[in-house]
Amino acid sequence: MPDQNQECFLEALKRLFNQFGGVPKTIRIDNLTTAVKKIKSKFEETQLTDKFLGFTIHYGCEVQVCNPRSGHEKGDVENKVCYV
Repeated sequence: MPDQNQECFLEALKRLFNQFGGVPKTIRIDNLTTAVKKIKSKFEETQLTDKFLGFTIHYGCEVQVCNPRSGHEKGDVENKVCYV
C-alpha cells in the first residue's frame, strides 16, 4: 500500500478478503492507530475508531485486539523481532 493511513489499511483488508475468497469470522489486530481510538486499560475496554468499527460491521467480522505490552499474543511476528 502507498501509505500507512486508515484508508490504505481498510483497502488492504478488502483486498485480502477478495484474495481469500471470503471474510474471516475474527480479525486479530495490534493497537494500531488506524483502528484503535483508545487502548484497553484496567478500567476501560478498547475503543475502535468509528470508521474501522463500521468496516467490521459491514463485513460481519469480529475483532480481537491484542493487549498492550503482550508480544506473546502476536505470535510468530514478534518472535522474529526478538530473533533479529
